[in-house]
Amino acid sequence: MSGSASIGFKTLTSTLLVLLLTAGTIYCQDKEKDKIQELEQLNSIRQQQQARAVIDSAVQFLQAGEYTAADKLFLKALKTVKSVPSELAYFFGENSFYLKKYRQSVDWLTKYIQLKGTSGAYSQQASALLKRAEDALLEELSQKQQEATEILSRDYDIDCGPLGKVVCPVCSGRTVIVKRNYLSETYTTCPYCDEHGYLSCSDYNKLLRGQLKARTN
Repeated sequence: MSGSASIGFKTLTSTLLVLLLTAGTIYCQDKEKDKIQELEQLNSIRQQQQARAVIDSAVQFLQAGEYTAADKLFLKALKTVKSVPSELAYFFGENSFYLKKYRQSVDWLTKYIQLKGTSGAYSQQASALLKRAEDALLEELSQKQQEATEILSRDYDIDCGPLGKVVCPVCSGRTVIVKRNYLSETYTTCPYCDEHGYLSCSDYNKLLRGQLKARTN
């Protein structure tokens, strides 16, 4: 074998060796990726199974009327799942209703109905409970507003500013109260304000509390 042929053979041998090593490395890398993907899938399945067990336990507490215990387990499940099962949305919404967390209940029951429409296993119950939760939420908001108004009018005086007086809200500072009907208008002197259409700060706060008596002519 000539020198040039020998060099060519060695070069070819080296190239083939490199190709074989490269192919072997790629094969090992692919196998390693397959193993990682398989482990990730197994881990995901395991997490789903664990979450399912937690949800099932939470539902049992819910059905037994132990709503606080159920709430803790539902929250635990929500922290572990990446994609919330539709039935979890329903049961969490139902449990929230019994805990009087009406805003939370409305949110999750609405989500269940959005996901399942009328074909879900709990669609009928979700729709009925959602209506109750919405009514309860409106009542709760109304009561809070009423409580705020009662606290304001009962326990505090409104600051009237540096002048110590305000424009009379009854007659809007006109000193007369106008009553209109389809035939005529009648004018009555405002029984609360002074001759300039103002109320003192003290009288204004009494008016807000319903304690200011009207003057009699």
